[in-house]
Amino acid sequence: MLFKKKKQGIFVLLMIVACIMLGSGGLLVMVFVQDNLEEKYWKKLASLKDVENSVSDDSILSEYSALYEQNTDMIGWIKIDGTTIDYPVMQTKDSPEYYLRRNFNKEEEGGGTPFVDYRCDVLPKQSFNTIIYGHYTSGNTGFRWLLNYEAEKWYKEHKIIYFDTLQEKGKYEVIAAFYYDVTGATLSVKENAITDETYEFYNYIEIDSLKGYKKFIDNIEKRQLYETDAKFKMTDHLITLVCCAPKEYSDIEKNGRFIVIAKKI
Repeated sequence: MLFKKKKQGIFVLLMIVACIMLGSGGLLVMVFVQDNLEEKYWKKLASLKDVENSVSDDSILSEYSALYEQNTDMIGWIKIDGTTIDYPVMQTKDSPEYYLRRNFNKEEEGGGTPFVDYRCDVLPKQSFNTIIYGHYTSGNTGFRWLLNYEAEKWYKEHKIIYFDTLQEKGKYEVIAAFYYDVTGATLSVKENAITDETYEFYNYIEIDSLKGYKKFIDNIEKRQLYETDAKFKMTDHLITLVCCAPKEYSDIEKNGRFIVIAKKI
């Protein structure tokens, strides 16, 4: 009798374990399906580039006119060869993080859409440093590819980043990559962006003094994971790409970020 009860107990335990495994497997399948759908969504959107369309503003590049007509929050496009980063870039100055959890069609989506810091100017004149935020995702989409720049070998094979505004094509060369802890981060207004006490990469949008420029350079050199071939000057235009960096990559307990800075060439 005791042996029978033990067998029943083991059977129940095995059933519980099997259910957990099935549940986990089902969850993994759901995640895989969702990632696959998101990847297809972005590929389909990218295919709309170059679609002929007539918009009232003839200053907009023809390859983006159809997309812009669909959503006028779009201010540009970012692409890195050899990755799935091939996305529209958005900006909503009145609602800075609107696209943090929304796709191009303004639908709720965890991976969001890359967007420019609300303090940056893109058109008609571009800021010294255009900051673009994107998500680290569990799948093959988003800005998770940026973390590959931790390796110098990857950098050497992917030095070029393409960032077009609606009016101008842009080709950028990577100048630095590093991890950053944003704990306690405070956004400064654009007019008071540079301080001598701290280095907060997200506040370097405009630089109007040699002292501020030197501060910017010195702090990049302190943090960069390796030296790059690119040199830049105060009159260059930069883009700064920002992505979350989980602890297993960054060793930062919370609020880790991975930063890639590139200059226009």
